[in-house]
Amino acid sequence: MASSSGHSSRREDTEFALRPGVSLGPFLLGHSINTVLSIIRHDPYLGTSPLVITHSDEDPFEGDFVLHLRDYGLQLVFAGASQVLYRIEVSETSSCPVAFDDTQLCGPRAPPLTHARVSSLFGEPFPGDWDAESGDYLVHHRGFAVLFEGIGKGIGPEKDRMAALLAALRRDGGAAASRLIVFCGDSLYDAASTATKLPSAETPEHVQVVHGRGVRVSGTKSDAGGVGSMVHFGDDVQQVHNALGPASKWRRCHRRSEYAMMYLERGLNVYIDASSMRVVRMQLFQNLPGHALFGTARRSDFNVDVCPRSIRSGTKFAAVRASMQPSSMQIAVHEGGSAGSIPYAVTHVATVPGMLLEFLPGNGGVLVSLTLFATTRALPLSDGAASAPASPLADATSDGRQQASTSSSEGSIGSGSGQSSVVLARIANRKAAKRDAASNGRQPSLAARRLVLGNGNAS
Repeated sequence: MASSSGHSSRREDTEFALRPGVSLGPFLLGHSINTVLSIIRHDPYLGTSPLVITHSDEDPFEGDFVLHLRDYGLQLVFAGASQVLYRIEVSETSSCPVAFDDTQLCGPRAPPLTHARVSSLFGEPFPGDWDAESGDYLVHHRGFAVLFEGIGKGIGPEKDRMAALLAALRRDGGAAASRLIVFCGDSLYDAASTATKLPSAETPEHVQVVHGRGVRVSGTKSDAGGVGSMVHFGDDVQQVHNALGPASKWRRCHRRSEYAMMYLERGLNVYIDASSMRVVRMQLFQNLPGHALFGTARRSDFNVDVCPRSIRSGTKFAAVRASMQPSSMQIAVHEGGSAGSIPYAVTHVATVPGMLLEFLPGNGGVLVSLTLFATTRALPLSDGAASAPASPLADATSDGRQQASTSSSEGSIGSGSGQSSVVLARIANRKAAKRDAASNGRQPSLAARRLVLGNGNAS
Protein backbone atom coordinates (compact mmCIF):
# COMPACT_ATOMS: atom_id res chain seq x y z
CA MET A 1 0.00 0.00 0.00
CA ALA A 2 1.27 3.44 -0.87
CA SER A 3 1.91 5.93 1.85
CA SER A 4 2.44 9.66 1.99
CA SER A 5 4.02 11.51 4.92
CA GLY A 6 3.59 8.40 7.06
CA HIS A 7 -0.19 8.27 6.59
CA SER A 8 -2.24 5.86 4.55
CA SER A 9 -3.25 7.23 1.14
CA ARG A 10 -6.48 5.31 1.42
CA ARG A 11 -9.39 6.99 3.14
CA GLU A 12 -10.74 4.35 5.51
CA ASP A 13 -14.29 5.67 5.48
CA THR A 14 -14.54 5.87 1.67
CA GLU A 15 -17.67 4.27 0.27
CA PHE A 16 -18.32 3.51 -3.38
CA ALA A 17 -22.03 3.90 -4.11
CA LEU A 18 -23.38 1.04 -6.22
CA ARG A 19 -25.86 1.75 -9.00
CA PRO A 20 -26.34 -1.63 -10.74
CA GLY A 21 -25.74 -1.41 -14.46
CA VAL A 22 -24.77 2.27 -14.19
CA SER A 23 -21.81 3.06 -11.95
CA LEU A 24 -19.70 2.33 -8.89
CA GLY A 25 -18.70 5.43 -6.97
CA PRO A 26 -17.40 8.08 -9.40
CA PHE A 27 -16.84 5.55 -12.20
CA LEU A 28 -19.63 5.60 -14.77
CA LEU A 29 -19.97 2.74 -17.25
CA GLY A 30 -19.45 4.07 -20.77
CA HIS A 31 -16.86 6.65 -19.75
CA SER A 32 -13.61 6.70 -21.70
CA ILE A 33 -10.33 5.63 -20.13
CA ASN A 34 -9.24 9.30 -20.30
CA THR A 35 -12.24 10.48 -18.28
CA VAL A 36 -11.64 7.81 -15.65
CA LEU A 37 -7.95 8.71 -15.39
CA SER A 38 -8.93 12.36 -14.97
CA ILE A 39 -11.31 11.41 -12.13
CA ILE A 40 -8.55 9.44 -10.42
CA ARG A 41 -6.00 12.19 -10.98
CA HIS A 42 -8.14 14.88 -9.39
CA ASP A 43 -9.41 12.85 -6.43
CA PRO A 44 -7.35 13.61 -3.30
CA TYR A 45 -7.40 9.95 -2.22
CA LEU A 46 -7.68 7.92 -5.42
CA GLY A 47 -5.01 10.11 -6.98
CA THR A 48 -2.39 8.98 -4.47
CA SER A 49 -3.18 5.28 -4.82
CA PRO A 50 -0.81 3.17 -6.95
CA LEU A 51 -2.37 2.39 -10.32
CA VAL A 52 -1.30 -0.51 -12.53
CA ILE A 53 -2.34 -0.55 -16.20
CA THR A 54 -2.20 -3.85 -18.07
CA HIS A 55 -3.00 -4.74 -21.67
CA SER A 56 -2.19 -7.35 -24.29
CA ASP A 57 1.31 -7.22 -25.75
CA GLU A 58 0.21 -9.06 -28.87
CA ASP A 59 -2.67 -6.78 -29.86
CA PRO A 60 -3.59 -4.10 -27.28
CA PHE A 61 -6.68 -2.92 -29.15
CA GLU A 62 -8.20 -6.39 -29.46
CA GLY A 63 -8.00 -7.25 -25.76
CA ASP A 64 -8.95 -5.20 -22.71
CA PHE A 65 -7.19 -2.37 -20.91
CA VAL A 66 -7.38 -2.94 -17.15
CA LEU A 67 -6.71 -0.27 -14.52
CA HIS A 68 -5.93 -1.79 -11.11
CA LEU A 69 -6.48 0.50 -8.12
CA ARG A 70 -4.52 -1.64 -5.72
CA ASP A 71 -5.32 0.20 -2.49
CA TYR A 72 -9.03 -0.31 -3.06
CA GLY A 73 -9.06 -3.75 -4.68
CA LEU A 74 -10.76 -2.30 -7.78
CA GLN A 75 -10.27 -3.33 -11.40
CA LEU A 76 -11.68 -1.05 -14.11
CA VAL A 77 -11.98 -2.89 -17.42
CA PHE A 78 -12.11 -1.05 -20.77
CA ALA A 79 -12.81 -2.49 -24.20
CA GLY A 80 -9.62 -2.29 -26.25
CA ALA A 81 -10.99 -0.79 -29.47
CA SER A 82 -13.45 1.73 -28.02
CA GLN A 83 -11.58 2.32 -24.73
CA VAL A 84 -14.88 2.69 -22.85
CA LEU A 85 -15.47 1.35 -19.34
CA TYR A 86 -17.74 -1.69 -19.48
CA ARG A 87 -16.95 -3.64 -16.31
CA ILE A 88 -15.94 -2.76 -12.75
CA GLU A 89 -14.70 -5.50 -10.43
CA VAL A 90 -14.33 -5.38 -6.67
CA SER A 91 -11.75 -8.10 -6.13
CA GLU A 92 -11.65 -7.74 -2.33
CA THR A 93 -15.21 -7.50 -0.98
CA SER A 94 -13.95 -7.81 2.59
CA SER A 95 -11.85 -4.64 2.33
CA CYS A 96 -13.44 -2.44 -0.37
CA PRO A 97 -16.40 -0.47 1.07
CA VAL A 98 -19.44 -0.53 -1.24
CA ALA A 99 -22.84 0.91 -0.31
CA PHE A 100 -26.28 0.45 -1.88
CA ASP A 101 -28.83 3.09 -0.87
CA ASP A 102 -28.31 3.35 2.90
CA THR A 103 -26.92 -0.16 3.30
CA GLN A 104 -23.23 -1.01 3.43
CA LEU A 105 -23.04 -3.92 1.03
CA CYS A 106 -19.44 -4.96 1.62
CA GLY A 107 -16.26 -3.69 3.18
CA PRO A 108 -14.31 -3.99 6.43
CA ARG A 109 -17.26 -2.86 8.57
CA ALA A 110 -20.01 -4.70 6.67
CA PRO A 111 -21.35 -8.20 7.38
CA PRO A 112 -20.16 -10.91 4.96
CA LEU A 113 -21.64 -10.56 1.48
CA THR A 114 -23.72 -13.74 1.53
CA HIS A 115 -26.22 -15.00 -1.02
CA ALA A 116 -29.04 -14.34 1.47
CA ARG A 117 -28.01 -10.68 1.97
CA VAL A 118 -27.77 -10.03 -1.76
CA SER A 119 -31.15 -11.68 -2.44
CA SER A 120 -32.84 -9.70 0.34
CA LEU A 121 -31.64 -6.43 -1.20
CA PHE A 122 -31.99 -7.17 -4.91
CA GLY A 123 -34.42 -10.09 -5.17
CA GLU A 124 -33.82 -13.57 -6.50
CA PRO A 125 -30.98 -13.81 -9.03
CA PHE A 126 -30.93 -15.03 -12.61
CA PRO A 127 -29.50 -18.52 -13.28
CA GLY A 128 -25.81 -18.52 -12.44
CA ASP A 129 -22.68 -19.99 -14.00
CA TRP A 130 -20.97 -22.89 -12.27
CA ASP A 131 -17.46 -24.12 -13.03
CA ALA A 132 -17.24 -27.81 -12.22
CA GLU A 133 -13.44 -27.88 -11.99
CA SER A 134 -12.93 -24.93 -9.64
CA GLY A 135 -16.35 -25.01 -8.00
CA ASP A 136 -16.73 -21.25 -8.57
CA TYR A 137 -20.33 -20.08 -8.81
CA LEU A 138 -21.14 -16.73 -10.47
CA VAL A 139 -24.60 -15.45 -9.49
CA HIS A 140 -26.17 -12.91 -11.88
CA HIS A 141 -28.41 -10.00 -10.97
CA ARG A 142 -29.46 -7.20 -13.31
CA GLY A 143 -26.45 -4.95 -13.74
CA PHE A 144 -24.09 -6.82 -11.43
CA ALA A 145 -22.91 -10.28 -10.40
CA VAL A 146 -21.26 -11.84 -7.35
CA LEU A 147 -18.72 -14.65 -7.36
CA PHE A 148 -18.56 -17.40 -4.74
CA GLU A 149 -15.22 -19.12 -5.10
CA GLY A 150 -15.04 -22.91 -4.67
CA ILE A 151 -18.56 -23.12 -3.28
CA GLY A 152 -19.64 -25.90 -5.64
CA LYS A 153 -16.48 -27.96 -5.66
CA GLY A 154 -17.22 -31.66 -5.49
CA ILE A 155 -20.83 -31.33 -6.61
CA GLY A 156 -21.58 -34.02 -9.18
CA PRO A 157 -23.65 -33.85 -12.37
CA GLU A 158 -26.86 -34.94 -10.64
CA LYS A 159 -30.17 -33.42 -11.68
CA ASP A 160 -30.57 -31.47 -8.45
CA ARG A 161 -27.28 -29.62 -8.94
CA MET A 162 -28.96 -26.25 -8.37
CA ALA A 163 -30.40 -27.45 -5.06
CA ALA A 164 -26.93 -28.64 -4.03
CA LEU A 165 -25.40 -25.24 -4.94
CA LEU A 166 -28.05 -23.36 -2.99
CA ALA A 167 -27.49 -25.65 -0.02
CA ALA A 168 -23.75 -24.94 -0.22
CA LEU A 169 -24.45 -21.19 -0.31
CA ARG A 170 -26.51 -21.42 2.88
CA ARG A 171 -24.21 -23.82 4.75
CA ASP A 172 -22.65 -22.57 8.01
CA GLY A 173 -24.58 -19.30 7.95
CA GLY A 174 -23.83 -18.58 4.31
CA ALA A 175 -20.64 -18.37 2.28
CA ALA A 176 -19.30 -14.88 1.56
CA ALA A 177 -18.84 -13.70 -2.02
CA SER A 178 -15.24 -12.92 -2.89
CA ARG A 179 -15.88 -10.66 -5.88
CA LEU A 180 -18.48 -8.11 -6.98
CA ILE A 181 -18.76 -7.30 -10.69
CA VAL A 182 -20.71 -4.30 -12.04
CA PHE A 183 -21.59 -4.27 -15.75
CA CYS A 184 -24.09 -2.71 -18.15
CA GLY A 185 -26.96 -4.52 -19.82
CA ASP A 186 -28.56 -7.84 -19.04
CA SER A 187 -25.52 -10.05 -19.63
CA LEU A 188 -22.00 -9.82 -18.33
CA TYR A 189 -20.76 -11.44 -21.54
CA ASP A 190 -22.35 -8.78 -23.79
CA ALA A 191 -21.34 -5.85 -21.62
CA ALA A 192 -18.47 -4.69 -23.87
CA SER A 193 -20.74 -4.16 -26.87
CA THR A 194 -23.60 -2.80 -24.74
CA ALA A 195 -21.37 -0.12 -23.16
CA THR A 196 -20.71 1.56 -26.53
CA LYS A 197 -24.48 2.13 -26.95
CA LEU A 198 -25.03 3.82 -23.60
CA PRO A 199 -26.02 7.52 -23.57
CA SER A 200 -22.89 8.12 -21.49
CA ALA A 201 -20.61 6.24 -23.93
CA GLU A 202 -17.54 8.26 -24.95
CA THR A 203 -16.61 6.32 -28.07
CA PRO A 204 -13.94 7.42 -30.54
CA GLU A 205 -15.15 9.54 -33.43
CA HIS A 206 -14.41 8.27 -36.90
CA VAL A 207 -11.90 10.23 -38.97
CA GLN A 208 -11.64 9.68 -42.71
CA VAL A 209 -8.28 10.79 -44.08
CA VAL A 210 -8.49 12.20 -47.60
CA HIS A 211 -4.95 11.64 -48.79
CA GLY A 212 -3.10 14.88 -49.48
CA ARG A 213 -6.20 17.00 -48.82
CA GLY A 214 -7.14 16.74 -45.15
CA VAL A 215 -9.49 14.88 -42.81
CA ARG A 216 -13.25 14.44 -42.51
CA VAL A 217 -14.43 14.07 -38.90
CA SER A 218 -17.83 12.58 -38.05
CA GLY A 219 -20.02 13.99 -35.29
CA THR A 220 -18.52 17.44 -35.57
CA LYS A 221 -20.10 20.82 -34.91
CA SER A 222 -21.32 21.39 -38.48
CA ASP A 223 -22.13 17.76 -39.26
CA ALA A 224 -25.82 18.41 -40.00
CA GLY A 225 -25.94 15.97 -42.90
CA GLY A 226 -24.20 13.18 -41.04
CA VAL A 227 -21.28 12.98 -43.47
CA GLY A 228 -18.74 14.82 -41.33
CA SER A 229 -16.95 18.15 -41.56
CA MET A 230 -13.83 18.52 -43.67
CA VAL A 231 -10.61 20.20 -42.56
CA HIS A 232 -8.32 20.90 -45.53
CA PHE A 233 -4.63 21.63 -45.70
CA GLY A 234 -4.41 25.36 -46.31
CA ASP A 235 -7.53 26.19 -44.25
CA ASP A 236 -7.23 29.19 -41.97
CA VAL A 237 -7.94 29.13 -38.24
CA GLN A 238 -11.54 30.31 -38.64
CA GLN A 239 -12.30 27.51 -41.11
CA VAL A 240 -10.88 24.93 -38.71
CA HIS A 241 -12.93 26.42 -35.88
CA ASN A 242 -16.08 26.32 -38.01
CA ALA A 243 -15.54 22.64 -38.81
CA LEU A 244 -14.35 21.30 -35.45
CA GLY A 245 -15.32 23.91 -32.90
CA PRO A 246 -12.86 25.43 -30.43
CA ALA A 247 -9.68 23.50 -29.72
CA SER A 248 -9.13 21.96 -26.28
CA LYS A 249 -5.93 23.98 -26.03
CA TRP A 250 -3.37 25.82 -28.15
CA ARG A 251 0.37 25.31 -28.07
CA ARG A 252 3.32 27.01 -29.71
CA CYS A 253 5.71 24.56 -31.39
CA HIS A 254 8.94 26.53 -31.31
CA ARG A 255 10.99 23.95 -33.20
CA ARG A 256 8.80 24.35 -36.29
CA SER A 257 7.34 27.88 -35.93
CA GLU A 258 3.87 26.41 -35.74
CA TYR A 259 0.85 26.51 -33.48
CA ALA A 260 -0.88 23.27 -32.49
CA MET A 261 -4.67 23.32 -32.21
CA MET A 262 -5.07 20.32 -29.89
CA TYR A 263 -8.44 18.55 -30.13
CA LEU A 264 -7.74 16.15 -27.29
CA GLU A 265 -11.26 14.68 -27.22
CA ARG A 266 -10.83 13.65 -30.88
CA GLY A 267 -7.21 12.46 -30.70
CA LEU A 268 -6.34 15.05 -33.34
CA ASN A 269 -3.81 17.88 -33.56
CA VAL A 270 -4.07 20.49 -36.33
CA TYR A 271 -0.84 22.44 -36.92
CA ILE A 272 -1.01 26.06 -38.09
CA ASP A 273 1.98 27.75 -39.73
CA ALA A 274 2.96 30.76 -37.61
CA SER A 275 3.53 32.98 -40.67
CA SER A 276 0.59 32.17 -42.95
CA MET A 277 -1.75 31.01 -40.12
CA ARG A 278 -2.93 28.13 -42.29
CA VAL A 279 -3.02 24.35 -41.79
CA VAL A 280 0.24 22.68 -42.80
CA ARG A 281 -0.03 19.24 -41.15
CA MET A 282 -2.20 17.12 -38.87
CA GLN A 283 -1.57 14.32 -36.40
CA LEU A 284 -3.78 11.47 -35.15
CA PHE A 285 -3.13 9.57 -31.92
CA GLN A 286 -3.93 6.06 -30.70
CA ASN A 287 -3.87 6.64 -26.90
CA LEU A 288 -1.65 3.66 -26.14
CA PRO A 289 -0.19 3.29 -22.62
CA GLY A 290 3.37 4.55 -22.64
CA HIS A 291 2.67 7.38 -25.05
CA ALA A 292 3.23 10.92 -23.76
CA LEU A 293 -0.42 11.88 -24.33
CA PHE A 294 -1.93 8.65 -22.99
CA GLY A 295 -4.86 9.55 -20.78
CA THR A 296 -5.05 13.06 -22.25
CA ALA A 297 -5.73 12.70 -25.98
CA ARG A 298 -8.39 10.12 -26.79
CA ARG A 299 -7.90 7.42 -29.37
CA SER A 300 -8.73 8.42 -32.94
CA ASP A 301 -10.61 5.87 -35.07
CA PHE A 302 -9.28 6.67 -38.53
CA ASN A 303 -8.69 5.14 -41.90
CA VAL A 304 -6.92 6.38 -45.03
CA ASP A 305 -7.13 4.78 -48.46
CA VAL A 306 -3.64 4.41 -49.87
CA CYS A 307 -2.94 2.00 -52.70
CA PRO A 308 -2.68 -0.91 -52.62
CA ARG A 309 -4.58 -1.11 -49.29
CA SER A 310 -5.92 1.12 -46.55
CA ILE A 311 -4.12 2.17 -43.39
CA ARG A 312 -6.36 2.45 -40.35
CA SER A 313 -6.20 2.67 -36.58
CA GLY A 314 -4.91 -0.66 -35.32
CA THR A 315 -2.72 -1.21 -38.39
CA LYS A 316 0.51 -3.05 -37.69
CA PHE A 317 3.95 -2.31 -39.05
CA ALA A 318 4.32 -5.66 -40.82
CA ALA A 319 1.03 -5.19 -42.70
CA VAL A 320 2.05 -1.75 -43.97
CA ARG A 321 5.51 -2.92 -45.00
CA ALA A 322 4.07 -5.95 -46.82
CA SER A 323 1.48 -3.91 -48.70
CA MET A 324 3.55 -0.92 -49.83
CA GLN A 325 5.96 -0.80 -52.74
CA PRO A 326 9.57 -0.74 -51.47
CA SER A 327 10.25 2.40 -53.49
CA SER A 328 7.38 4.28 -51.77
CA MET A 329 8.29 3.49 -48.16
CA GLN A 330 11.29 4.24 -45.99
CA ILE A 331 11.91 2.86 -42.51
CA ALA A 332 14.07 4.16 -39.67
CA VAL A 333 14.75 2.66 -36.27
CA HIS A 334 15.06 5.15 -33.42
CA GLU A 335 16.53 4.54 -29.99
CA GLY A 336 14.53 5.84 -27.04
CA GLY A 337 11.22 6.39 -28.82
CA SER A 338 9.84 9.82 -29.62
CA ALA A 339 12.38 12.14 -28.02
CA GLY A 340 12.19 9.95 -24.92
CA SER A 341 8.41 10.34 -24.61
CA ILE A 342 7.73 6.64 -25.14
CA PRO A 343 9.41 4.40 -22.54
CA TYR A 344 10.36 1.65 -24.99
CA ALA A 345 13.84 1.09 -26.32
CA VAL A 346 13.06 1.13 -30.04
CA THR A 347 10.35 2.56 -32.28
CA HIS A 348 9.93 2.16 -36.02
CA VAL A 349 9.22 5.29 -38.03
CA ALA A 350 8.04 4.81 -41.61
CA THR A 351 7.21 7.30 -44.34
CA VAL A 352 4.73 6.60 -47.08
CA PRO A 353 3.58 9.22 -49.60
CA GLY A 354 2.27 12.21 -47.65
CA MET A 355 2.39 10.49 -44.23
CA LEU A 356 4.69 9.65 -41.36
CA LEU A 357 3.79 6.62 -39.23
CA GLU A 358 5.27 5.62 -35.87
CA PHE A 359 5.01 2.06 -34.56
CA LEU A 360 6.04 0.14 -31.49
CA PRO A 361 8.29 -2.80 -32.43
CA GLY A 362 7.76 -6.55 -32.24
CA ASN A 363 4.77 -8.78 -33.04
CA GLY A 364 4.12 -6.83 -36.22
CA GLY A 365 4.29 -3.47 -34.41
CA VAL A 366 1.42 -1.28 -33.24
CA LEU A 367 0.69 2.11 -34.78
CA VAL A 368 0.88 4.86 -32.14
CA SER A 369 0.63 8.01 -34.27
CA LEU A 370 0.00 9.12 -37.84
CA THR A 371 1.22 12.50 -39.13
CA LEU A 372 -0.31 13.88 -42.35
CA PHE A 373 1.27 16.40 -44.72
CA ALA A 374 -0.15 18.52 -47.52
CA THR A 375 1.32 16.34 -50.26
CA THR A 376 0.91 12.95 -51.90
CA ARG A 377 4.58 12.64 -52.78
CA ALA A 378 7.05 10.47 -50.94
CA LEU A 379 8.65 11.98 -47.84
CA PRO A 380 12.25 10.78 -47.58
CA LEU A 381 13.57 10.64 -44.05
CA SER A 382 16.19 13.19 -45.07
CA ASP A 383 13.45 15.67 -46.04
CA GLY A 384 12.81 18.63 -43.78
CA ALA A 385 9.34 17.35 -42.95
CA ALA A 386 10.51 13.93 -41.90
CA SER A 387 14.18 14.31 -41.02
CA ALA A 388 13.31 14.32 -37.34
CA PRO A 389 10.42 11.87 -37.06
CA ALA A 390 10.24 12.42 -33.33
CA SER A 391 9.71 16.14 -33.61
CA PRO A 392 5.99 16.16 -34.50
CA LEU A 393 5.38 14.11 -31.39
CA ALA A 394 7.86 16.02 -29.27
CA ASP A 395 6.39 19.41 -30.17
CA ALA A 396 2.86 18.26 -29.50
CA THR A 397 3.53 16.34 -26.34
CA SER A 398 6.11 18.23 -24.33
CA ASP A 399 3.27 19.98 -22.52
CA GLY A 400 1.23 16.79 -22.50
CA ARG A 401 3.92 15.07 -20.43
CA GLN A 402 3.36 17.65 -17.71
CA GLN A 403 -0.41 17.17 -17.69
CA ALA A 404 -0.57 13.42 -18.24
CA SER A 405 1.81 11.94 -15.70
CA THR A 406 0.06 8.60 -16.25
CA SER A 407 2.23 8.23 -19.34
CA SER A 408 5.26 7.36 -17.24
CA SER A 409 6.25 3.86 -16.32
CA GLU A 410 6.19 4.80 -12.67
CA GLY A 411 5.25 8.25 -11.49
CA SER A 412 2.66 10.47 -9.94
CA ILE A 413 -0.95 11.02 -10.88
CA GLY A 414 -1.66 14.66 -10.29
CA SER A 415 0.95 16.02 -7.94
CA GLY A 416 4.06 15.60 -10.10
CA SER A 417 6.07 13.97 -7.31
CA GLY A 418 8.46 11.08 -7.74
CA GLN A 419 10.20 12.34 -10.89
CA SER A 420 13.36 10.39 -10.05
CA SER A 421 11.25 7.22 -10.05
CA VAL A 422 10.02 8.12 -13.53
CA VAL A 423 13.56 8.41 -14.88
CA LEU A 424 14.75 5.22 -13.20
CA ALA A 425 11.74 3.28 -14.44
CA ARG A 426 12.30 4.44 -18.01
CA ILE A 427 15.96 3.45 -17.88
CA ALA A 428 15.07 0.04 -16.46
CA ASN A 429 12.41 -0.51 -19.11
CA ARG A 430 14.75 0.42 -21.92
CA LYS A 431 17.50 -1.87 -20.67
CA ALA A 432 15.04 -4.75 -20.34
CA ALA A 433 13.66 -4.09 -23.80
CA LYS A 434 17.14 -3.94 -25.35
CA ARG A 435 18.03 -7.28 -23.76
CA ASP A 436 14.85 -8.81 -25.17
CA ALA A 437 15.45 -7.36 -28.61
CA ALA A 438 19.07 -8.50 -28.65
CA SER A 439 18.27 -12.03 -27.50
CA ASN A 440 15.34 -12.95 -29.71
CA GLY A 441 14.38 -9.96 -31.81
CA ARG A 442 10.96 -9.80 -30.21
CA GLN A 443 8.97 -6.95 -28.64
CA PRO A 444 9.96 -5.62 -25.19
CA SER A 445 9.03 -7.93 -22.34
CA LEU A 446 5.77 -7.73 -20.42
CA ALA A 447 7.69 -6.09 -17.57
CA ALA A 448 8.57 -3.27 -19.97
CA ARG A 449 4.93 -2.97 -21.10
CA ARG A 450 3.28 -2.90 -17.63
CA LEU A 451 2.85 0.61 -16.37
CA VAL A 452 2.95 1.00 -12.61
CA LEU A 453 1.66 4.41 -11.65
CA GLY A 454 1.41 5.90 -8.20
CA ASN A 455 2.70 8.67 -6.01
CA GLY A 456 6.35 7.78 -6.40
CA ASN A 457 6.49 6.45 -2.84
CA ALA A 458 4.72 3.15 -3.38
CA SER A 459 6.14 0.25 -1.48
